[in-house]
Amino acid sequence: MNYNKVVYIVLFISFLLLYGCKDDDHILSGTRWKLEAFVNDSTGNKSTPQGEGRMYTLFFDSSKKFSGYSSVNEFYGNYKLNEEMGTISFSDFWTTKVGEPGDGEKYYDSLQKVYSFLLSQDKLRLIYDKEKCLLFYAID
Repeated sequence: MNYNKVVYIVLFISFLLLYGCKDDDHILSGTRWKLEAFVNDSTGNKSTPQGEGRMYTLFFDSSKKFSGYSSVNEFYGNYKLNEEMGTISFSDFWTTKVGEPGDGEKYYDSLQKVYSFLLSQDKLRLIYDKEKCLLFYAID
């Protein structure tokens, strides 16, 4: 086989491996969640947010962007996820900033502090304090 052909084939395969197979799908990609409770693991206290419909939701897409709703505001931004380490962080928050009744402000503030996640079946825990988390259930 010609040396130049081998070099071109190796370069072509390398290109495919580096760029052609790039995939941003991950364990949370395309998932949608609704807040079930603010949880304090040290006290066992679960506080259920008040509200119906799209309130207290969180959506993840495959391009590392998130969006959702607090009690009255829409928000979105970017996130970093490390599945092996179980870490997640949110950045570049943007929100509509209308006055937040109920637990809206607490929800928004807690999301900004999240540093870790646990996923089991249809439940997602976003940990934002050593003993506190946001507990979500999956929605369609």
